[in-house]
Amino acid sequence: MPTDPRIPPQDIDAEMALIGSMMNDRSVFDDVLGIVTAKSFYMPLHGQLFDIMAAMYEEGRPIDLLTVSDELRRLELFGKVGGAKYQIDLAESACDTANAKYYARIVRDKAKLRDLIQCGNAIVGSAFAGVETTRDILDAAESKLLAITQGASDGTSVELRNVMRAVPADLTDIGRAYVKTGLAPLDDAIGGIPCGAMTIVAARPSVGKTALALQIAVQATGDDVSSLFVSIEMSASQLAERVIGTLSHCSTNVLRFELSPDDRRDRTATAVSRLGTGRIHIVDDLTHVRDIVSVAKSHVREHGVRLIAVDYLQLCEPAGKHETQNLAVASMSKAFKRLARDTGAAVLVVSQLSRDPTGGNPKPTLQRLRDSGALEQDADVALLLWRDDKDDGMDVLTDLIVAKNRNGPTGTYPLTFHKPTTEFRAQVHAS
Repeated sequence: MPTDPRIPPQDIDAEMALIGSMMNDRSVFDDVLGIVTAKSFYMPLHGQLFDIMAAMYEEGRPIDLLTVSDELRRLELFGKVGGAKYQIDLAESACDTANAKYYARIVRDKAKLRDLIQCGNAIVGSAFAGVETTRDILDAAESKLLAITQGASDGTSVELRNVMRAVPADLTDIGRAYVKTGLAPLDDAIGGIPCGAMTIVAARPSVGKTALALQIAVQATGDDVSSLFVSIEMSASQLAERVIGTLSHCSTNVLRFELSPDDRRDRTATAVSRLGTGRIHIVDDLTHVRDIVSVAKSHVREHGVRLIAVDYLQLCEPAGKHETQNLAVASMSKAFKRLARDTGAAVLVVSQLSRDPTGGNPKPTLQRLRDSGALEQDADVALLLWRDDKDDGMDVLTDLIVAKNRNGPTGTYPLTFHKPTTEFRAQVHAS
């Protein structure tokens, strides 16, 4: 079979301009790391340079022509990526570093076209071979195209109000010290979620980790606080359904199956009206920590976001390769810790707890933070949720345990979790 003489889609000038921009202006990293990866580059040496500089950036090291050249020599790669002359050509190729995001989108889009070509060739090959069933070939084609579509995102968020309004049809100041949770015992005791710090919310599955993080983000809108909610497990529409249910005092099952379209619209209007003046931006298509950090920083700059929630840590992808899951989680923990420090925002990271080795359900401790002791070390505040497995009522007694607090008290605060509306409520007569 003759080789296709056509050159795959690529833009070498845009690749050089992007690498040069990163070499000349450290601030562009926040804009481009959420758009491209090393695999986006047509020339392998450009991808290699991108990865090296991204690693330097994540480690907080200075980046310019000299430091990058020194790092290449240290890695014994200087000659393999073009040597001194090519490094200088790259540095001089950036016409305007302010256009780095534009260069990155060109590189990404060309990469997506190459992915489409590869996907199309694979589909054609499978169809000609006729080994698999038609259904299997169609399913494989759909999966490949979906992967390309999902990978095309650059972290654009959607505003929660807009998602909430679509659900019926489809079925301030960064200097403030704390973001209030709306749970009076917790706010009175520790002030809320501290800004410029990393707070961990951890529990076993189905105890309410996501519900608590989302409730805090919704509560913050009442104080004119804007939030970014990075959801890896749930879609924006699913989160919107939850918020509609909570704010309109209606379970999601009733919303979906028992109400008429007009009633659902009324409930949605009620929920939207009860949101405060702050904004909640939802991102539901990012998993890589490098992308999440980049998008979060841009939202802090462009939208005044003061609360960043990530749901949840163990589903995130770390930067680089790690020998163990513990090391991978440790690297992600440090990345989110730096995010809080660099932006001054309150960073709320949802995490799983490991099962108790005895097989029972005792009240959790910090040592049960899953996969890494680094979480215990890095967290400024650690909130652990616990409830009795035998309690299966509509209103479940739940302990909110402040297991760590660098700047204040620890303790246990009894809450009630109302299952139908996934809402935590403070107990009026809590002891």
